[in-house]
Amino acid sequence: MKPSAGRWSWWVEVLRETHYPPGGRTYPFIRTRVPVWMLGLPAALVVLLLGWPEARAVYRRKCHRCPVCGYERGGLVLDAICPECGAASAE
Repeated sequence: MKPSAGRWSWWVEVLRETHYPPGGRTYPFIRTRVPVWMLGLPAALVVLLLGWPEARAVYRRKCHRCPVCGYERGGLVLDAICPECGAASAE
């Protein structure tokens, strides 16, 4: 089965073909087509997994929460330690 030119594929396609160059020797090979989203998915997962803790800490600091446990620090003095986990203030 030959792939049609310009066809978009969402799944991996493996084709077994034989190349016949001038000179008489044949070269069997396997052609694999991989869609672009499959190449970007591992990179996106790495960015998500590495960036999630930092994004959560930034959100907690912005909302006046403890960056470690998320305890609401709205009524506390800015340099007070967290009463829930004992972490120092990040502000």
